[in-house]
Amino acid sequence: PPVVGSSPTNTITFLGDDTSTTYISSSSISFDIVGADNITFKKFTLNNSGTTDAYGFRLSDTAEFITIDSCRIAMYYNPGVFDVQAVLASSSTTSTYGEGQNANWTTVSNCHITGGDMGIHFEGQNGLNNIGNRFINNLIDNVDDYGFYFDDQDSLVISGNTISNILN
Repeated sequence: PPVVGSSPTNTITFLGDDTSTTYISSSSISFDIVGADNITFKKFTLNNSGTTDAYGFRLSDTAEFITIDSCRIAMYYNPGVFDVQAVLASSSTTSTYGEGQNANWTTVSNCHITGGDMGIHFEGQNGLNNIGNRFINNLIDNVDDYGFYFDDQDSLVISGNTISNILN
């Protein structure tokens, strides 16, 4: 649900001191953003040790204007890992392919993403695409299958990213 009082000029911000000193640990869904808008996450390290149905950030139910900037997101990795992703837009908590109006106007920038089966995966809805999502200047490495995976997106921006060491 929306955060009462948040707006484009009154955002909710989770601001760490630095990725080398601010850590968050989890083993399932670290941040489950369901229908909330105008939230910024910046300058922290997220370590997620979950081996299945584990997501650093899951966006759903028309989450809008979410920014993830200058973070390090480290997900569990083992060959053949499945349903472990750093940033996911999906209507389901147990399937990464849950179509729907999941996320619009999301920005993921200047992040280092490592591990999992996919670095970033955004599912939209057939006939009613998610719009305006942007992925800028990220480093994605040591993932099992894909750096990026997108379905049913409109006005998508992917710029200045580096993907290395796809392991499968």
